[in-house]
Amino acid sequence: MTKDKTDSEAPQTVEVNKEKLDELIKRSDDQSKLIEMLLATADKSRIARYQELQGKPITPVVRLRTFRGEIVVGWRSTADEIFQDGNGIWHERQTVEIVTEAGTKAELPYLESEKLPKIEADVVGTSTRFVDGQEQVIMMVKTKDGKELNIDRTYVN
Repeated sequence: MTKDKTDSEAPQTVEVNKEKLDELIKRSDDQSKLIEMLLATADKSRIARYQELQGKPITPVVRLRTFRGEIVVGWRSTADEIFQDGNGIWHERQTVEIVTEAGTKAELPYLESEKLPKIEADVVGTSTRFVDGQEQVIMMVKTKDGKELNIDRTYVN
């Protein structure tokens, strides 16, 4: 049995003044840019409080470091030496060991590790656990390409 399209199901067209439509599109673009700027510069705790009161959460976005195409899921300092030579010049040597999602480890100078490229991911959930009496918050994130990953909040942004 087939159903014929009725007038109410057929596409409808509306005539609109082009100048008014262009004005609405421009206003919408301007508002989108303003909202993006406000969210980027706002105090995150106040945003969270507002969302809690309103019951309308906005999906938070985090930035994750990448190394050779893999997401960095952890790092630790391996050397942090600061000394003054005989001429009074200060020297420092700071290195970190990074761990990627595949378990690959690499040692980098600290400044180089801070310059690693980052990708954005949506936070889809969080969980809390206690290790040695310390609270750890684990974020479940989803990258733009659909990859899902659990990562300690220490290693985001």
